[in-house]
Amino acid sequence: MTVVPLGDQLVSTGLLEVREDGTIVVPEEVLRAAKICPGAKVGFAIREDGEVILAVRDPDQAWFWTEEWLAGEHQVELKLREGGPREVLTEEEFLAKLESMLNQ
Repeated sequence: MTVVPLGDQLVSTGLLEVREDGTIVVPEEVLRAAKICPGAKVGFAIREDGEVILAVRDPDQAWFWTEEWLAGEHQVELKLREGGPREVLTEEEFLAKLESMLNQ
């Protein structure tokens, strides 16, 4: 595993082996670094360009991680990565906007 700078973050990179049966072999050091333990749920999304995005899920929140919700989260993440809108509101602005949306 190699650590490289990516923007303002450090990113760990490496290779995984895919076996004949489709099993992906993840080295122990990668599992430790990603805090993945046996039985963990790991969500994924595949971009049109083939990039695979993985995210470890908290088992205490498993009920919350439906496939539909994960797909929506990944769409937002991809839009943000592409420089999509980032609206920052104060609490008062957020509540006002929410109320106006509810009143439409």
